[in-house]
Amino acid sequence: MRRVTGVDANGRPIRPPWKVLVASLVVVAATAYVIASSMQGAMVYALTIPELAARGKAACGQTLRVQGTLDGTSVVYDPARPWLAFELRDGSHSLRVEYMGARPGLLRDGAQVIVEGKLRLDSVFEAQTVLLKCPSRYESGGSAREAGAERR
Repeated sequence: MRRVTGVDANGRPIRPPWKVLVASLVVVAATAYVIASSMQGAMVYALTIPELAARGKAACGQTLRVQGTLDGTSVVYDPARPWLAFELRDGSHSLRVEYMGARPGLLRDGAQVIVEGKLRLDSVFEAQTVLLKCPSRYESGGSAREAGAERR
């Protein structure tokens, strides 16, 4: 005996549209898979330098974001390539960073730096992006006139 969900205007029984339901489920599953796989490639773990050190070699090859304080004495820049190398510190931990690109203008000793890239097997962080947090002088509640006087 067939299951009938109703009767149409001509008196014929209406059956569930199984083909439409199955096709819809396939489309939903495929869409969910595409979204999940694209998001997985865009995910970046944000770690401190001690957390990165704790992961050890397991962190190699993963795209990571690391923040630390710049050691100004470690900065080496070759404008001909352009190539930049420096060390970030977080307490007693340090991280050697290499970056192919222009030297950021605010790269000074004690600056808070965020790097995004991958840790190599030789424990050097190969950065694709170098970001600097704004210095605290821009965050003060002073007027625009005071800020202009500081720049002179």
